[in-house]
Amino acid sequence: MKEESFVRYLNEPDIHDGVVKDVVHGGGHCSVFVRTAQGREIKFEFVDVSSVEMNRPEGMVLYSLSEMKEVPPNRKFVFTNWDEQNDARLEIVALDVISSDLERT
Repeated sequence: MKEESFVRYLNEPDIHDGVVKDVVHGGGHCSVFVRTAQGREIKFEFVDVSSVEMNRPEGMVLYSLSEMKEVPPNRKFVFTNWDEQNDARLEIVALDVISSDLERT
């Protein structure tokens, strides 16, 4: 990750050591479901998505959710993989993101 493009961490420390459980996208929306190391489930809902780049993100252990510089009004969100040797990745360009805790069933 290039230092000059980093903006900030989001949902830190909740996301640290979390695991991507599922990614659902289409029609300009993308939802990412993460289980935290403490067992909570968080849904990240991306609004007005312009691109999703991913490679096997389900099961990826997260170091962080980082916001990177992007041409406004878009924002770039990167789910950073803890394992730098693993090629799993997830990057989303969207106008905004909303996070919410999910109820356990």
